[in-house]
Amino acid sequence: MAGGEPYVLDVPRASVTFSPASTLATTEFDSASQEWETVIPSSGDAGNAFVTGLGFQVPVDFPGGIKQVTWTCQLSSDAPGIRIQWKWAAAVYTDFSPDPNSLGVKPVDGDGSVYENANEAGTPENFRRFVIGGARGGGGSNFTGGHSGTKAVACPLEPTLAIPLCTDGPLPPSLDRKIGKARLLIARAPGAVGERRVEKLQARIMRRLEGIVRLAHRAQRMGRISPNCARALERMVVEAR
Repeated sequence: MAGGEPYVLDVPRASVTFSPASTLATTEFDSASQEWETVIPSSGDAGNAFVTGLGFQVPVDFPGGIKQVTWTCQLSSDAPGIRIQWKWAAAVYTDFSPDPNSLGVKPVDGDGSVYENANEAGTPENFRRFVIGGARGGGGSNFTGGHSGTKAVACPLEPTLAIPLCTDGPLPPSLDRKIGKARLLIARAPGAVGERRVEKLQARIMRRLEGIVRLAHRAQRMGRISPNCARALERMVVEAR
């Protein structure tokens, strides 16, 4: 909302990949999929990473001190139980490019990319000289504007027990009951609301899964399940961490 008028902007989709094969962080815009693609070394230093952004040419001069800004997004991870923290910023430029790949967007804070400087992730390196004060920034060397407060979301654990894990024989009743209870907890995960509730539910699920593995090892030693079954149950917990 600016000057009493609502403005709705479609921010491009994005993916962030942590790769053990990468040595420098990179980000580029895929014009075919209309998606930002950022790759970060798995061993990289902690810091902010660029996710997505866009340029918007304002139709009129916006007043200062705009507070009513709302972001709506969906966040997901292919690794279960990940906690994602995110924030946003905005800066004003007197010149900008409609081609995202010509901006030279810095993928991470610090010198973990081809841009070896102290600028923050999201800096349009090729247009720094055009930054001025406005939006959430004061110009000068503040190329992204001040960050908002940090928001966090915890991605629910995947339905790890959705398929049978042991196919070479029936499970002992006690082990089968524990797996059934874990399935019920996992089924509740998508409906959990609020970061603390999600984290508590995930902790309960992990305790259940670890209890299943302990019981499985005991059952294997007693010859009630096969070694393959015990390994499958243990692998389930490793993948859920």
